[in-house]
Amino acid sequence: MARLPAKLEFIALLELICEDNDALLETEFKNGIPGRRFRFDWACPNLNLAFEYDGGGKGHETVLAIANDREKDTLAQLAGWKIFRFTPKMVQNGKAGELLRLIFGHAYGLANYRGN
Repeated sequence: MARLPAKLEFIALLELICEDNDALLETEFKNGIPGRRFRFDWACPNLNLAFEYDGGGKGHETVLAIANDREKDTLAQLAGWKIFRFTPKMVQNGKAGELLRLIFGHAYGLANYRGN
C-alpha cells in the first residue's frame, strides 16, 4: 500500500489526536494574534496550540518567508500561544507523531491524555 503524501499524513494524524482528546481543531486559524493578519495552518484555540507545516512548495525556505515566520512565532508566543512547526521529513521518519503525542500529553496532563 502506498503511503500518503507527508502533508496529508500529518493532517490525518493531527485530526486523529485532536479527535481522541476532544480538542477543537481549526484550519487556517486567523484570530491568534490581535491586530495582525497572520494565520496558523491549524490551531486548537481552546489550548492555545498552533501547528505550522513547513514544506511542500509554499516558499517557507526563502529568507523573507523565514523572517515572517519568526515574527509570527514571536508575536504569537507573546499572545500566549505555543507554536509547533513540522516538516515532511518529521512525518516520514515518525517524529511528527511522537511530538504530537508529547504536545497533547503535556497540554492535557498525562493523566488525562488519550493517545494512540
